[in-house]
Amino acid sequence: MKEVRVSFHQGTNVVPTADNIFVELQDFVLREAETLTELQQICSLPSDELNETPSQSLLRFFYGLNSRSELWVTYDMVSFALTYHQVHPWFLDFLFPFGQQIIPRDFRFSSFRRASHQSKTQGVWDVPQLGRSGQGYHICYNMKSVENKSTNPLMPWLLEQIVIYHSYDTLTGQAFWIILKGNDSMRNDLEQSVRRRKQKGEDSYADLIDSFDATIEVHLEVCDWSRRGWRWYINYLETRLDELTEHGVTNDIFAHKDPLRSFPFDIGSDGHLEDPKDLGFSNLQQAQHVEEEANKALLALKSDVTNIIALKTHYLSLRDTQGNDWLPAMRLLRFEAKLVEIVGELDMHQAALEALLRLIAGRKETIFGILEYENMLATRKIAVEAQISAKEMEKLTKETKKETVSMKVVTLVTMFFLPATFISTLMSTDIIRWQPDDDGYFQKYVSWGALRFFLALSLPLTFATFLTWGLVYAFIRFNERNQEMKLKATEGFQGNEEI
Repeated sequence: MKEVRVSFHQGTNVVPTADNIFVELQDFVLREAETLTELQQICSLPSDELNETPSQSLLRFFYGLNSRSELWVTYDMVSFALTYHQVHPWFLDFLFPFGQQIIPRDFRFSSFRRASHQSKTQGVWDVPQLGRSGQGYHICYNMKSVENKSTNPLMPWLLEQIVIYHSYDTLTGQAFWIILKGNDSMRNDLEQSVRRRKQKGEDSYADLIDSFDATIEVHLEVCDWSRRGWRWYINYLETRLDELTEHGVTNDIFAHKDPLRSFPFDIGSDGHLEDPKDLGFSNLQQAQHVEEEANKALLALKSDVTNIIALKTHYLSLRDTQGNDWLPAMRLLRFEAKLVEIVGELDMHQAALEALLRLIAGRKETIFGILEYENMLATRKIAVEAQISAKEMEKLTKETKKETVSMKVVTLVTMFFLPATFISTLMSTDIIRWQPDDDGYFQKYVSWGALRFFLALSLPLTFATFLTWGLVYAFIRFNERNQEMKLKATEGFQGNEEI
């Protein structure tokens, strides 16, 4: 088996990441092309002088860092490769979902395409120099699986897809493959498969039966890859869901003192009891994310099952095609049995995901109900506190009313005694004096100088008091207005930002 690997990249020339390498494994040869010139040299016509013969099985790998990164190939290299190998145009439908992207683009696309050329009258397909008789079939399909290779701690699993384009010449036994994947893991799997077959003495292309058997093995490797990882991915989703929602189902988060309930507390590193986890709206959001990932996985599983069934139907229909009597019936039956086994396992994973989706829906309803109940309790608490506050205000109002009545009484008494108090104070000064005369009668003496001195002191002091009070009051009002203006300006700025 001869393998040619082509790197993908944007631009006119590929930036070399490693030297060109050739690994001889008897029938398995690895070549790497990083420029269009190197690719043209690999795809040159066999030389009669060197007694070269066309490769019986040729695999061409196109890949990048992952399914969301750019493909390490140029437009010219892709055009040349697809033209040289007479690839059907519908292969481009499977190529377009790949490339640089943050969110998976067109990941839901899944299909199985095939074309059959069983007559030499369709002369556009025969190229004798390359060992192509023009009779055979072309198929293309994609499969999806999950791989634990993401650097995102919140979602370490990635949904990956692989595209298989395969053509087989039913007269010469020549097989060609294009394998399009986000990384080179499938190349390593196929290399190991070739090693195992060689150890068993099965990796031979001496006749059509051996060549056909080798092509079936490649399909089985791809289908086997499609069922890997699902069990552990579903376990991860279930674990993630339990971390977000299980304590809201198994624990009584509102009555921790009930001994019949599950123990609601966690034991910390210091041996003390910690409060139970709180359920919030973020739990509901993350549960929604888990549900979306489960729906994507379920769709991928269904598309895999559909394509595997289509692949099985294609190969079983070859037995009924005229001129294909040489096909190994027992090998096709074993191939069918293996595909049925894989489909059965994928169906089991579908059932597990459907059960998980039902569980997620129930957990989300439970969280929503808990949040609604907490909202009701909060509203009730606010209402109770408002009622208590209203009662306290009523009590305070009554006390204030009583104090107001007392102040009125004090004010009335003060007003009643104020004139007499003023007169008695004035009489106690030297401004007005009562002294006896020579006859023994008391005479009133008014000291106008003392009166003028009293007024000269009291009137300015009274005026200064009222002026000081006015200035202090104006300063306080000025500060209050500034604070109000700043508050309005801040609210207006926030409102503009929201708009």
